[in-house]
Amino acid sequence: MQEDRYSLPQRVLHWGIAGLVALALAAGILFFAFGFSGLQDTFGGAVTNALYKYHKTAGVLVLGLMLLRVVLRLRLGAPPKLESLTPQERILSTAVQHLLYLALIALPVFGWLATAAGGFPVEFFNW
Repeated sequence: MQEDRYSLPQRVLHWGIAGLVALALAAGILFFAFGFSGLQDTFGGAVTNALYKYHKTAGVLVLGLMLLRVVLRLRLGAPPKLESLTPQERILSTAVQHLLYLALIALPVFGWLATAAGGFPVEFFNW
């Protein structure tokens, strides 16, 4: 018997990743709005450095959790699509889901590469 919803580990990963993305996005908006020097002038050096460190940490966590999510998806599968969906809606919903998975893996990878290319450390908490 196939369930009509994702497994508990898949749901926990979904909401954990969503929360991390929201936090990283909020920090990214601050970086864009203020710039590095603006953040330092407004919040001070310690807060600015912490924002960058935890933004990078969130990216590393999102990457790792998304890889785990893909493995779980391959092993545990997904609930069936609603029968009320047309064939085009089924194709579109699957395509959008796959694009979101791709984006949530690609964005942290590109962030990692950009950070390393700029000569800055990729931080994970205090490591």
